[in-house]
Amino acid sequence: MPGFTRAQKHLLAEVVRRYKDQLTPLPSQHALSTQSAERVLRLLRLSVIITHRRQRSLQPKFEVQCAGNSLTLSIDKQWLEAHPLSAAELEIESNRQSDAGWPLTIQAV
Repeated sequence: MPGFTRAQKHLLAEVVRRYKDQLTPLPSQHALSTQSAERVLRLLRLSVIITHRRQRSLQPKFEVQCAGNSLTLSIDKQWLEAHPLSAAELEIESNRQSDAGWPLTIQAV
């Protein structure tokens, strides 16, 4: 991929490899700080769950806030109620990230 350094390509491959299901730590890399690389991975995983239907009209309004290593996803309560499978996936993802030492809180607003 032109325009990317070897380190960036390696990081991108590792992030994409972990975009769904089991969450494993990223290997040591030099493209970004460890915290930034972890945030990229965490946000990608959330975006895959939220946008899996790829129809803009079906996507909820949401906001992500970061404080240190903790993320808080504030998401439309009505959307969560209308999409119980996605809500369950978000809860599972919250548990996976928290188990990995990356606290994730889902707030219905």
